[in-house]
Amino acid sequence: MTNYYGGRNATSINSIDIDQNTTPTSNQILKYDSTTNQIVWGSTSTDATQLQGVNISSVAPTDLQHLVYLNATSEWTPTTPVVAGGGKIVQVVTQTNNFVQSFPNFWACLGNWVTITPTSATNKIIVFSAVPTRGGPQYTQYSISYFRHTASQPWYSAPLGTDMFPSAWPSGVAMDSQWSTTNGILSSRVPMNFEDTTHATTSPIYYNLAVKVWSNFYPAQTVASNWTTIAMEVEV
Repeated sequence: MTNYYGGRNATSINSIDIDQNTTPTSNQILKYDSTTNQIVWGSTSTDATQLQGVNISSVAPTDLQHLVYLNATSEWTPTTPVVAGGGKIVQVVTQTNNFVQSFPNFWACLGNWVTITPTSATNKIIVFSAVPTRGGPQYTQYSISYFRHTASQPWYSAPLGTDMFPSAWPSGVAMDSQWSTTNGILSSRVPMNFEDTTHATTSPIYYNLAVKVWSNFYPAQTVASNWTTIAMEVEV
């Protein structure tokens, strides 16, 4: 220990030199600096500068950010979390029907549709429907489809827009019906389920139901039975 002006100054702690060349400022404390192997004056800040020996970035965080390790900087860095999207149902629209309509031998709308306005141009639209139908008194082939359009289409109008069943044969969802000596004219519910991922719009979408009979002599028709078309927007 060395005596200065009648006082006593410590020059080391546990045999480690104390920096004698720096004058401390208000509220500083003594810290060990491994670089100089000295006890030095330093800040009283309580900020953590490392986690598990890895530096924490000095970048100021923003609301709801969390610390993420970035290999590029070898630091823990405030980062906006990546939110995994997909699967969330944004909205559901239903359209209930109960009517009889005979199918023509050309593609025509039935005057039935469900409409939905997407909140995002990239979200998926899923449509569920089971249309009750009935074949004629002989063997009958007919098809049913939905066409996406920007407006509703009335009965017997030629379908416009995008066919939601473009790869089906001969077009739309093909059905066969044949007379049964036991049950008479056969009826069935045609499943009309599809996903629309190509609408690319936030304007109203109309899915218009369209039909066609492939045999002109043996007609088919919808049945007066309650049925519902459901359109859902699903977040992608």
